[in-house]
Amino acid sequence: MRALEVLNRPRRWAERHPASLSFALACLLRFPGIGAPELSIDETWTWYLTDQVLRTGEFWKKVSMGVDGPLFVTVNVVFAKWFGLAPGVLRAPQAFFGALAVPLAVSVVRRRHAALALPVGLLAAASPFLVFYSKEARPYAQLLFFALLFVSIFEKDRSGCGFRRRGALCLATVLTLTSHYYSIVFFTAFYAVTLSNHAWRSRRDDLRADVRTGALTLLASAPFLLPFLAGAGSVSEAYWRLANLSVAGTVVEQFLFFGTTLPGSGPLPTVLNALFGGLLALPLVHTLWKRTRVGDTEPLFSLWLAAPLIAALASLLGPDLLFYPRGFIPTTPFLFAYWVAFTRAMDVTRRVRRLYVGILLAPFLYNALLVATHHPAHPYFRGRELLVDIARDAGKDAKSYDLVLVDHWWMAQFYYYALPEPEKVRLFGGATPVLGEVKLLPREARLLLVVNDLADAENGVARALASERPLIRERECLYPSLAGTGLVCRRVLLFGPRDR
Repeated sequence: MRALEVLNRPRRWAERHPASLSFALACLLRFPGIGAPELSIDETWTWYLTDQVLRTGEFWKKVSMGVDGPLFVTVNVVFAKWFGLAPGVLRAPQAFFGALAVPLAVSVVRRRHAALALPVGLLAAASPFLVFYSKEARPYAQLLFFALLFVSIFEKDRSGCGFRRRGALCLATVLTLTSHYYSIVFFTAFYAVTLSNHAWRSRRDDLRADVRTGALTLLASAPFLLPFLAGAGSVSEAYWRLANLSVAGTVVEQFLFFGTTLPGSGPLPTVLNALFGGLLALPLVHTLWKRTRVGDTEPLFSLWLAAPLIAALASLLGPDLLFYPRGFIPTTPFLFAYWVAFTRAMDVTRRVRRLYVGILLAPFLYNALLVATHHPAHPYFRGRELLVDIARDAGKDAKSYDLVLVDHWWMAQFYYYALPEPEKVRLFGGATPVLGEVKLLPREARLLLVVNDLADAENGVARALASERPLIRERECLYPSLAGTGLVCRRVLLFGPRDR
């Protein structure tokens, strides 16, 4: 009995201190080796924006070029002023936000269901998806932290509708939105779930109170939201249309992070998304079939499904809003909470439940280990150095050209980072008509055009240049047979000065 008591002591301590244990594990998996890997394609956009703001001082002009919020850019500029533009410096803020988000998630879940706090905290701490985006110089860990802060304030005192609570919610909304504008989808899903739950349960007072709260937070965010919506047409949807995106793929990536939504990965990811998406939905299907009630957790824990469903439905009516899974990162802790709560509620034998949990936790832990160690076996680290080699090879003969144009322009920042003379790289294309931009190029300049998989199928940029300039040479890029390399470079064309 005394030996059993000794063995149970660590477990009881962990159950009493889930936030502390989860935070320690989160730090252990996020900070070591943070500066080691080469910057990814997405991270070079952060590097480019930060460098441009530091060089030119044109903060708002540069921020308006994408979906990164001004708060994220501000954090990077401050860190870069103090410590430079090294990869580890750019990644450090997101590691802090990602680690702090874990105990915050524990707090949110513990308030609704104390028994779920420890397993959800450990899943969030070790999640390969959350660990990866806590070690990447992109705004997703920051988005996760402030979105959870918003939910924590909202859920802390649902009966309170005073000025202080609503003021705090307005501030949290602005902080979340200015981290990344895709948080619009998260807030849409949050209020859709919250208000529909009030309506379903005939809680009219709560419904009216939360509608007013939502209206106030919308008003508070309007100074940032309206300019973004006005310029949303310049945001490149082509960047994520190459990917294998679906609701099932989003959920599978959030939980297991196989890399099944990356472009150019063949038919296997579709099979994996369907298989593991079905496994993750199994507790929900079983609960609905058995009509089992899982406490008061259903509304809040349905965010993991509501957000991608709303984006997918919106895509049927207008622009393609089904973004990469990272855009849905604020719902990931709620996916873990759902899975733990509904798996426990399944009316099956202990052996079947353990088998089911093991099937999902085995790839979860395997991918967590790969991500934490930056192992090249994981799709998100595989060939990262090769992509930089491809970009440098494309521009290797620097004496033969004066300017580098990248088609599609959304990849230009990668060349700005990779080439030794970044001032030669031009963001070419985007919202401006191609022919108009061609006319503005210096007549005497020799132009190196890099064409990638994002370029339009009709080669509009190449044809526009060929109509005015002689084509000196054309060649394939480095490693043309490797899957995924076309995202950086497919062909390189060198044009001479403009015909007089």
